[in-house]
Amino acid sequence: MARLPLVLQNIIQKKAEKNKNAKSYLLQIPRYPALCEFLRDKSRVSFDHRPSENQVRPLIANHLSQQLANDAKIRMRVRDELREIHRSYMRTFMTDPHSATTKSSVQKNKQLIMKKSPM
Repeated sequence: MARLPLVLQNIIQKKAEKNKNAKSYLLQIPRYPALCEFLRDKSRVSFDHRPSENQVRPLIANHLSQQLANDAKIRMRVRDELREIHRSYMRTFMTDPHSATTKSSVQKNKQLIMKKSPM
């Protein structure tokens, strides 16, 4: 876990502990530099991105099963899981662009001030 920031390590450990049997492969992420790089990315653009299938395939093949590495649904689930981990990490540094509070404050700022007619 030395390749990952402490906050990210804690997020991964909590996810793995929450679902001990199903998510233990998450603890193996530090062995994959491409996934570590994806998770550490702090750019706002990366908030909505998933890691590529090529980045996820070795993790699945080595820590779940070789057959599951060829299953598109499993790859998408793992990619979604990693995106959620990345989003949790990003929320510690920025406000969530998908949260209701951000949208409401933006909508309030967009409202135009209307002048009443003198009639």
